[in-house]
Amino acid sequence: MRRRLIYIAVYIFSTTILVGVAAAADRHTPPQQSAALNSVLQLAQTNPAGLVAQTMHNELDADLNDHSLWTYIEDKVDGDKHIVRKVVETPKGDLHLMIAENGHPLSPEQLKNQEAHLNQVAQDPQALAKDQQAEHDDEQKARELMKMIPTAFLYKYAGHQDGIIHLSFRPNPKFNPPTREAKVFHSMAGVLFIQAREKRLVKLAGHLIEDVDFGMGILGKLKKGGTFELDRAEFSPTHWKTTLTDVHLSGRALFFKSISEQQHEVDRDYKPVPRLNAAQAAKLLEGQLNLAQLSNTH
Repeated sequence: MRRRLIYIAVYIFSTTILVGVAAAADRHTPPQQSAALNSVLQLAQTNPAGLVAQTMHNELDADLNDHSLWTYIEDKVDGDKHIVRKVVETPKGDLHLMIAENGHPLSPEQLKNQEAHLNQVAQDPQALAKDQQAEHDDEQKARELMKMIPTAFLYKYAGHQDGIIHLSFRPNPKFNPPTREAKVFHSMAGVLFIQAREKRLVKLAGHLIEDVDFGMGILGKLKKGGTFELDRAEFSPTHWKTTLTDVHLSGRALFFKSISEQQHEVDRDYKPVPRLNAAQAAKLLEGQLNLAQLSNTH
């Protein structure tokens, strides 16, 4: 997955699939796959928390063992800013090049300035290390939240469509959140969608069902009704990526360095890249190198 895991996420996933397409897919599903799906469906119906625990285990395992690197387009609205950036992942951290702002492509002069900044960062190991550490801190918080997901909520089977299992969830009253982040997380209700074949997370969606106070409201407060959304998709076998992160909170609490209280981010056009150094990644972002040339040199 993209180096950001699952912070807290939301919204109700809905997709429309033609009945004829779904029926055709069922007709061509090999018997062994149907048997495997039926087994997972039975688990979802009889022990949905057990299915969630297996799915979270798979996500955490993939995060630790998937060392693939990618380039993609990040289209992000953060507060009143709308920025589009090209991103290249490297073993030493991600490099970015802004290409559009507030709905308009950058002018040649603006792009030149962005490229100069990119090359400055690429030649500054300390800057890369600082960004990588901030991302690592967010990932660690995300992993801790993921470990809580199976026990923090009560789950109920809500159906399935096209190999995707739908579960609804609400706070488990017996769960005692150990951190402020967990307290916010535990105040959600919503839906969780799981791909049955690999038991991987497709969507986590929810809304705050009550106000969340910190220090009797002195340290911060999030208001009831705030929403979170996370969408994920499989771009190659076993490689899943975040395609949508949507966060809408009203209040005065902020825990993740990389997520503001009002954020909508779409990540698209994922392509795998070889292990690049910072200089190579910068040239790829600037268009001085392309993926075909890099593949021939690795």
